[in-house]
Amino acid sequence: TRDGGHGWTRLLDGRQVNTVVLDHMQRRVAASDASEQDRKLLVEAQRNAEAGPDKPFLDLCFVSATEGFVVGAYGLILRTADGGKTWESWFDRADNPNLLNLYAICAHLGAIYIAGETGLLLKLDVGAQRFTALPSPYKGSYFGLAATKAGVLAYGMRGNAFLSTDEGAVWRPVKSGLATSVVGGAVATNGTLALVDQGGVIALSIDGGLTFTHSPLRSQVPLAAVAFASTTSVVVGGPRGLRSIDLTSKDK
Repeated sequence: TRDGGHGWTRLLDGRQVNTVVLDHMQRRVAASDASEQDRKLLVEAQRNAEAGPDKPFLDLCFVSATEGFVVGAYGLILRTADGGKTWESWFDRADNPNLLNLYAICAHLGAIYIAGETGLLLKLDVGAQRFTALPSPYKGSYFGLAATKAGVLAYGMRGNAFLSTDEGAVWRPVKSGLATSVVGGAVATNGTLALVDQGGVIALSIDGGLTFTHSPLRSQVPLAAVAFASTTSVVVGGPRGLRSIDLTSKDK
C-alpha cells in the first residue's frame, strides 16, 4: 500500500514462491558444489510445488525502503532488494536443517533476527549472507520478536519471554507475568512495549522488556495481535475482531 491502506498491490503469492524456490534449488543442485542438504531441499521444494500454494507467510521485515525479508512455514525465507518487485529464495541460507516453521523476523541495531519452532533463534551473518543459529535458552516455540530500547525480546509458548542485550549472544528470561502463549507484541514511538497472550492479557514495559506491569482486559477475550495507535492506546485483535484499548483508563 502507498496510501495508508486504502489500496493494495499484490507483490508475492504462494504460487510465485513455489516457482522461485524450486527454480533456485534446481540451479543450486546443478552446481558442482551442491551438498546433500541442497538435494534434500530440492526434494522439499518439489513437494511444495506439487502441493500448491498452501505454505503461509508468517512475518516480514523491511530494513530499508528496498530491502526486506519474508519468512514462513517449513523454513520459508525470501529476500527482496527492490521493494518487493522481485524476490529471491533464501531457503538454503539458514541453519534450519529440520525445516522448522519460522514465526518471526525483526531488525535491531543493524542486525536481523529470526525466531521459530523448538527454540530456534537465528541471526543474519552479513558476510556469509546466511542466517546462523544462536544459542537458545528455551526448547519451546517462539511466536514473536520485538526490537526494544533494551535489546531483542523473543516470546512464545506458556508465557515465556527472553531478552538479549548483547546482540543475541545471551538470552535471559524475563517475567512478563503472562500465563498463556504470548502471541503478539508491539513497540510504541516512546519505547513502551506491549505483549498480549491467548488468555486476553496485556503486559506493558517502559524499560524495553526488563520489567513488566499488567493491564488485564475485563472480558479476558483471547488475543492474537497488538498494535499501538498512540503512546497511550493500543488496538488488539483476535477471534472476536478488533478492539481499541485506552491504557490509561481504569475501565478496561
